[in-house]
Amino acid sequence: MTRPNPPSAARAGLDHWLALCLACTVLWGVWGFLSKLLADRVGAIETQLLFTLGMLPAGLIAAWRVGAAALIPSPRGIVYGLLNGLLTALGTLCFFAALGRVSASIVSPLIAAYPLVTVALAALILRERIRPLQIAGALCAVIGLALLS
Repeated sequence: MTRPNPPSAARAGLDHWLALCLACTVLWGVWGFLSKLLADRVGAIETQLLFTLGMLPAGLIAAWRVGAAALIPSPRGIVYGLLNGLLTALGTLCFFAALGRVSASIVSPLIAAYPLVTVALAALILRERIRPLQIAGALCAVIGLALLS
């Protein structure tokens, strides 16, 4: 079961995907910077714990705004959500551990290549069509990663 889309008029003022993407980029960029400051002061496990505690207020506010009954409309959604959380936790733990060993200017761009995995899985499993320009962009990203090392 998929979540229904809100009416077009209601979405018009909120669905500015580019602004949301740019906000995400800025927020995650600052997050990566703060993660390095934190990783220089405590270990990866402590960093993961503090990161998780810092996420709680945002999750609780979102749940309150949406309403608990509307949060999880499908059992499969629950499984995907839990797997998402587990993979995110393991990935950030690896990120924090790497930051404790190497500079943020190396670690952050390397982990920022994770969309290449997403695109590959989307093409292989979801059968999404990847256009030649997107393939060229992915190749440029791989070349950029090689130049960083």
